[in-house]
Amino acid sequence: MSPTSSYAAALATLLAFASPSLAAEKAPYARLSPAFNSAWKNPLPIPEIKKPLTSIKNPDTGAPIDFYEIEVKSFKHKFFPNLQEADLVGYDGAFPGPVFHVEKGRETVVRVVNRDADRLGRAPWDGWANDGIPSGHYKDYYYPNAAARMLWYHDHINKESAINAYRGLVGVYNIIDSTLDKSLNLPTGAYDIPLVLTAHYFTPSGGLSNERAEHNSIYGDTFLVNGAIQPALAVEPRKYRFRILNAAVSRVFNLTLTDDKGAVVPVAVVGSDGGYRAAPAAARSLLLGMAERWEVVVDFKGLEGKALTLATHDVWTDAKYKGSGEMLRFNVERSVKDTSGNELPKSFGVDLRFPSGKAVKRQMGGMGNMGGMMGGMGNMGGMGGMGGMMGGMGGMGGMMGDNLKWTHALHMHLVDIQLISRRKDNASLPEGRSYLEPYEVGSVKDTIVLGSNEVVEVLAKFTPYPGVYMFHCHNFVHSDQGMMAAFNVTRLADMGYSELEARLEDPMDARFRSKAYTGTNLDEVRTKVLPMFAGLKAYPDIRALEKLEDKYWAAKTAA
Repeated sequence: MSPTSSYAAALATLLAFASPSLAAEKAPYARLSPAFNSAWKNPLPIPEIKKPLTSIKNPDTGAPIDFYEIEVKSFKHKFFPNLQEADLVGYDGAFPGPVFHVEKGRETVVRVVNRDADRLGRAPWDGWANDGIPSGHYKDYYYPNAAARMLWYHDHINKESAINAYRGLVGVYNIIDSTLDKSLNLPTGAYDIPLVLTAHYFTPSGGLSNERAEHNSIYGDTFLVNGAIQPALAVEPRKYRFRILNAAVSRVFNLTLTDDKGAVVPVAVVGSDGGYRAAPAAARSLLLGMAERWEVVVDFKGLEGKALTLATHDVWTDAKYKGSGEMLRFNVERSVKDTSGNELPKSFGVDLRFPSGKAVKRQMGGMGNMGGMMGGMGNMGGMGGMGGMMGGMGGMGGMMGDNLKWTHALHMHLVDIQLISRRKDNASLPEGRSYLEPYEVGSVKDTIVLGSNEVVEVLAKFTPYPGVYMFHCHNFVHSDQGMMAAFNVTRLADMGYSELEARLEDPMDARFRSKAYTGTNLDEVRTKVLPMFAGLKAYPDIRALEKLEDKYWAAKTAA
């Protein structure tokens, strides 16, 4: 069973998303942040691996349920060696937060103390923007982890998500298939490294800038990797796997790896938001919109003794700053300590095909008109949006085109997407692409970047879990300003799958709202909390549901 097919879906639909045209090219601005004079002197920080506190076995599915607890903490960190510390807020007091490495098929309950997290699952645990966690409270999130892929967690609270992410509330959540990884002999362990990219402005004293009044975009003029400015990583002359996340509030990264003579070092793109590709795709540059993830393999063999630089290049409407761009230095050593996990297969043996049959076409305008879109998430409960997603497909509404000249990243919760085509919105303009990048073709996504003057057509699969979910621009500032709406995945009354009967459609279900935090008793977690979640029967047999759905939709779309 492939990582994608196990992430079950019921309906294929074609959607068209448009982005407005690019303004005229502007000269770079002078940097606002202090000069950083310690490039490549500090090692790349590697986030800690988060460990579960206890576990039980789900009596219905047999799957282990692991319990984690993560806490939002304020802390200080020095970014500039000769300046003052900056005030940050991070998960477990770290920026970025710890990395979750969860084996595919192991269920998790993640207790978030003090603030909200965003993860894939049923509606009550999907990071609904009005489902906040007040100070001194906690909320438990329950996830099936049914498909291997790189995810991430971040604050999603209404009108505060941009500031909270900017101050450090981001982290990586990897669902891994160790059996598949081992069979492919891809890099693992110390050779499998997350790269979390962010962009910030700093004050003359070294603190983070105050961006609360910003209602457009927070581009940043200083780029960080795993929370560090221009760090360095010593690598052996062998293959490495890098899981790259764009966690910046508003900036698009366009990455290129070059050697010390400026020659481009190609990378092999092996995975995306939705897990493995069917086969590697060679790339000389890699574009990441906000919230996009790409997994790459880099072979440093033959580059012994060289220094390679990962840099980003300005794209589209992002503010451009003089002297910004170089992000990470790789110093290639002369010997290999471990030759295991040092291959790049020609294919990964996964099936990325989406449901066949008739697709329902929907059109969606440019991601703009923020002022009149919703007036904030307070209107979510009474909004139209995508009704009847599984039961007959309602229309998609709520986002209208405009001419505000922004780049957007459309993210749909609980939806897998494949790009079908890209074209220019206005063929007479020089801006915009009319092609798919080679690594985009066939990749499974949950976030699509909309460049200036571009329209993309995608095929989208909606999961079988009924409920109300969000879609929004992942420029955090834009979503905080109202570029956010909802769709409703409804039940298929005639499908006959009786096991999916848990009433979990309401993202504001009172049973799962935050509670006052007085500490965590692990005996209570084992005997009451985890059995309660198991008893919901929220995630029944995925394979059985997939087979039933395939049969159902084959009959429905054959006519």
